[in-house]
Amino acid sequence: MDHAYIQEHQIVSQYAVGKLDPADCVEFEDHLADCPQCLDELELTDDFRHTLRSLESQRERPIDIRFASASPAVFQRRVVAILAAASVIVIGVVSFAFIRENRGTERQLEQARTDASTWERRYHDEHQARTDAESQLRETPVASAPLFTLNLTRSANLGAETPSTAVSISRQVKFIVLSLELQNDPDFQSYRATLTDAAGTNAWSTDDIVPATSGGLALVVPASVIHPGKYVLTIEGRHGGQYSIAGSYSFLATQLVN
Repeated sequence: MDHAYIQEHQIVSQYAVGKLDPADCVEFEDHLADCPQCLDELELTDDFRHTLRSLESQRERPIDIRFASASPAVFQRRVVAILAAASVIVIGVVSFAFIRENRGTERQLEQARTDASTWERRYHDEHQARTDAESQLRETPVASAPLFTLNLTRSANLGAETPSTAVSISRQVKFIVLSLELQNDPDFQSYRATLTDAAGTNAWSTDDIVPATSGGLALVVPASVIHPGKYVLTIEGRHGGQYSIAGSYSFLATQLVN
């Protein structure tokens, strides 16, 4: 039983007045145990019904014979009291609706803040990953090697589709650096990389890669292993003695004529 079903069938109200089927009661109570939203709505409904019953009982008390023979002033005061009670009921209904709507708006605002925070954190992590990759490059003996940034691809199957990322390598270049976007999984102790060409041949590989704490990888690859054509770089993470794919990156290699 989810929120859409609960709202559509007014499950909270039916549960509060005891009109819910036994089977639905069991499902709703299981849902209620882990749902503060439905619990708040149920408590609000119970409070409102209790207030409404109290006012209704006061309004429906039998009118004794003295009320009919009361003086105009007394009669007027009693009419005013009844109207005041009715006003309280109307105000209670409006307040209940307003509070319920306001709680929904607060939850939407909180979700929007959470989403904004998630995107901000993701942007910061990606920016930090690129900064770390460039820092790793400066610390290597191939600091003059060209840097290429590769983006995650959905599929490692090259097929007839041309990769959107192009890597142009000069004949004089001995090494290139591939900077990769990668969300580090804390369960992985290390990573390994495998470069495969369009024919499925393993062109280059390396293992025991320790990523930066902020995410991202910078791989130094010999330019001699890359020839014009399509390639897929597969990154696998090691957990215990098992490897699983953490990301795939495709690119089209071309050679510059110098």
